[in-house]
Amino acid sequence: MNDIQLYGWNEELFRQKQESNYNGFMHGRVTVTHRTCYEVISETGHYTCELTGNMLYGRDVSEYPCTGDWVIFQPIDADKGIILDRLPRAKTLYRLKSGSVSARQAIASHIDKAFIVQSLDSSFNVRRVERFMLQLSEENIQPVLILTKTDLGFDAREIEKAIAHLFHKMSVFYTSIESPESIARLREFIYVRETVVFTGMSGVGKSTLINAL
Repeated sequence: MNDIQLYGWNEELFRQKQESNYNGFMHGRVTVTHRTCYEVISETGHYTCELTGNMLYGRDVSEYPCTGDWVIFQPIDADKGIILDRLPRAKTLYRLKSGSVSARQAIASHIDKAFIVQSLDSSFNVRRVERFMLQLSEENIQPVLILTKTDLGFDAREIEKAIAHLFHKMSVFYTSIESPESIARLREFIYVRETVVFTGMSGVGKSTLINAL
């Protein structure tokens, strides 16, 4: 049995479930999205789920589940199920899809903290941090700035000058994979039952950081 509250289940989600036409079925959270199916964790285990026909053909693609969504599903085997409904989203990250008509694509939902990862090298860009902060503020997601690769050497005075206006808006962590104590401080900032995401350009050290945590 899984303690689903550790994944963020709470009284508000329970209330929303009671308003669904499928409130008698199981609930779970989407942990991974694939092209045609979803990995869902519930109190009774992990399930690989597909969408019911009503969801697949009766809703716009933008309404399909994304990672982090809470869904109601019906198990059809020991580890397989059918998603019947999706609970309302909150604190959602979107990707803007370009084309003749712009549309937002949900990539993760029910997020408590978003770690904006920037490396202290030539790719450092404070404007990129500001743009992402704006998106987070619209969804009431707490932003956190992580500056990586401090072991490579950097101009601390210039960096602090560039981000001085951000200190009162978000916590800032200086980290290095060569400095276990810097990773430990960051680990202490992630609390039980929180959902966090790491975002940043390729090469800034997201995967290395996550593995260290």
